[in-house]
Amino acid sequence: DEARSVERLWRYLRSAVHDDAVKGHYCYHHFYMVQAAWQHGGTTWSDYWQQISRDLVRTQGANGSWPGDDVGPTYGTAIACFILLTPLEHLPMAQR
Repeated sequence: DEARSVERLWRYLRSAVHDDAVKGHYCYHHFYMVQAAWQHGGTTWSDYWQQISRDLVRTQGANGSWPGDDVGPTYGTAIACFILLTPLEHLPMAQR
């Protein structure tokens, strides 16, 4: 069912966050992590949100952009904005 799928996705993404395969793909990885955490809800969401929002505030550049792995700041800023807007539920994929 859907709840088990979200749980499996969350466990996989959470376990892979420190893997070498994720290094260099921070934006891509967190694009999916935010969706899985949001759909999972509860403390999964609140714990993840506390960490990712703090990380994004810390890594935002003086000009307002975010680094985008090896892709560039346009990509990084788009992903950061998507992550930060998720709790507002504006996008259909962010609606519970």
